[in-house]
Amino acid sequence: MKSLPAFTLKRGQLTALLSALCVLLLSPAAPAKDKPPASILFVNAVGDPGFCFLVIGGADANPSGYAAGTVTGWVQFPSGKLDILVEHQPLGTVDLTRELKPGSRQAFIAHNLIESQADRGRPPRPTIGVLALPCERAGKKIKAHKRLVVIVNATLQDSLALNVGGEKAAAARLKPLELQVDSGTGFVPVEADPSAGDPLTTLNLEEPVVTYVVVHETAEGGLNVISFAEPLPPEEGEAGQSQ
Repeated sequence: MKSLPAFTLKRGQLTALLSALCVLLLSPAAPAKDKPPASILFVNAVGDPGFCFLVIGGADANPSGYAAGTVTGWVQFPSGKLDILVEHQPLGTVDLTRELKPGSRQAFIAHNLIESQADRGRPPRPTIGVLALPCERAGKKIKAHKRLVVIVNATLQDSLALNVGGEKAAAARLKPLELQVDSGTGFVPVEADPSAGDPLTTLNLEEPVVTYVVVHETAEGGLNVISFAEPLPPEEGEAGQSQ
């Protein structure tokens, strides 16, 4: 069997080869295409007295805290892993880690929670939970002259009966419920069902956005509504509605 011929490099060729390798190794890689940021929003639906504090990546988002019934605006963050700590003084803390997809929206809703201590022989204790709610319904096909309203029952009740602009629904606790509501004059009442007097709130449904309605209990035992919108992409508008 014949052996392969020896392959040798002259001094000049070797120097040129090593120089080329160094250029390849030291040259920066081609930059990756920029990914669109994600957006998050925070809701304090804890009815007890005290403030909620939101810590993102180890930094206080608002050192003054968020009072009950507060909702922030949408805030952009780079897509990827996000570490969040929600602290309610005095009810406790919740740690969350979420993977935010590029261009996604996610709401974090702090709510009352009763925690069992049966394993310690103690009565249940009040604390908090956090619902991480993806808000990716914009552009969903709905009927003409309708608006998409998403109900979130953040009370301690297993089911909450509501009337939203004539659409009656029973919202299970912490299970988002979608309703297609007639926009009518643009202003739609949200009432407990059966009605107990004045509406809990009135929604402005003039714009073709997705409206989220978070209902929670107050320290006095009543109901309060916090609402926020998920904007449609600029190119969507009324195009998201079917005839």
